[in-house]
Amino acid sequence: MGRKGYRIVNTKFIRRTLIIVFVLVFLVASVIVTGFMTAVKNVNVYVPYYTGAGETDEVFGELSADDEVYAAATKYEADFNATCKNLDGLKNSNLIFLREKKISQCVTLPSRIRVASYEKDYPATLTVTLEKRIETFTSYDVESGVRCIYDSCGELMERKPGDASVLDDDGRHDVVTRADASDADMRSMAYALEVFCRELCCGKEFFERMDVADGALYVRLSPGAEIEIAAFCDDTDAKIQSASALFMSLDEWDMVRGKIMTYETGLSVYEG
Repeated sequence: MGRKGYRIVNTKFIRRTLIIVFVLVFLVASVIVTGFMTAVKNVNVYVPYYTGAGETDEVFGELSADDEVYAAATKYEADFNATCKNLDGLKNSNLIFLREKKISQCVTLPSRIRVASYEKDYPATLTVTLEKRIETFTSYDVESGVRCIYDSCGELMERKPGDASVLDDDGRHDVVTRADASDADMRSMAYALEVFCRELCCGKEFFERMDVADGALYVRLSPGAEIEIAAFCDDTDAKIQSASALFMSLDEWDMVRGKIMTYETGLSVYEG
């Protein structure tokens, strides 16, 4: 029991409290210093683009929102310029906590470009690769007079008033689909088109129309023949390979007429 006039002091409690305070101060200071050191100071942009001759050129350098090279690099000047300015706004963000979603949101929608990839070059540089979205599918709603344009991934690029034209900006034919196709159906058709192009060694111009109904894929080829693949979401690659192999075995006359039917088993038959 302490003497009268004195209070018992719990020195152990005081030491623990001081230790906790010092640790918190150290952590806060560390966060502040780290945040300062990893604040984005440079934004580099890499832009592949295509010339009229089909050659690929590249632009790489520190971002300058007013740099005319970005306008010259692509016909989609407005989309690139707006995206460059938005990326410029990421400066002073913490590079550690900068996520893909925030970087992708710098692309002003609707847009004909996308963020292909990005790299964090510590301590203070963000490198972003942009890519041109390739116009691939189109649909036209007669009642509303609206034409929808989709890219090679089946994602909506643009919805605008217009006619039923199926030509893209390069004068090539888009693949026609129905106006009320769902997002899932568009992604499925985009993947199917990719596999078809690989198997037939051709481009999108070889395909006139694609549609999905009741789990089946319907394709009309530019030469005239049609392909129907039942339950095409199951063993998609194998069924497309089967249909493609049969088409390639046809003579020129059969390629412009008739229909290839690929059943759920993967067996493909030609119906003249």
